Amino acid sequence: NPDKGEVCYELTVANIQEATAAHIHEGTAGKEGPVKVELDAPKTGTAKGCKSADAALMSAIVENPANYYVNVHKAEFSKGAVRGQLTK
Repeated sequence: NPDKGEVCYELTVANIQEATAAHIHEGTAGKEGPVKVELDAPKTGTAKGCKSADAALMSAIVENPANYYVNVHKAEFSKGAVRGQLTK
């Protein structure tokens, strides 16, 4: 919701050990990029909530979601265990 300066999300993962972190990163498919929004890790398989974020960033994500991805991390795979490219 760019007007409120927040991003709301719901994450579900399966068949991985406990997640330690989750983020929205900037990056097209196959490219790594910087963290843009920190999310709650789906430690028990799910996580949902809303996080404050820059309104301009939220507008950019809404306009071009394929330029961003969600990455869920765990201890063994600190660079990311599960990645999902955003889409409309």
